[in-house]
Amino acid sequence: MLSQRPAIKSHAEALTEAMVEFYTKSQRHFTADQQPHYIYSPRELTRWKLAIFEALTAIEDVEDLVRLFVHEGLRLFEDRLVYNEEKEWCNKALDEVANKWFPSMDNEKALRRPILFSNFIKKDYVSVSQEDLKQYIEGRLKTFYEEELNV
Repeated sequence: MLSQRPAIKSHAEALTEAMVEFYTKSQRHFTADQQPHYIYSPRELTRWKLAIFEALTAIEDVEDLVRLFVHEGLRLFEDRLVYNEEKEWCNKALDEVANKWFPSMDNEKALRRPILFSNFIKKDYVSVSQEDLKQYIEGRLKTFYEEELNV
């Protein structure tokens, strides 16, 4: 999957190991005994891989790759969690795994929150700032509001 991106293809094994390690940690930490929807299957890894693949065209360096890895991990794993303590565990565990498998990355650039990817602003699924996303959505809401008043 990373072979099409020469700048990051050397990180393919680290990405794979990081994904499997975090998946395994989550599977052990959260069980269906805690919440009925805390069920993990290998499909989560497939979804994670496909989501990363979708955004690869915008990935320039290892920090971008780690941001994408963490963003999609949060989307797939943290979003299903119920309690804030569980969400904090998820964020911390993802950061630990990223630091372990990508030791050469710039932590400030790679793990700075919020981590947002969207295809709203641009056609491609790319990293976006919270402010740019907010401005875009406010503009679309204003347009929608004006159109509704005309009806």
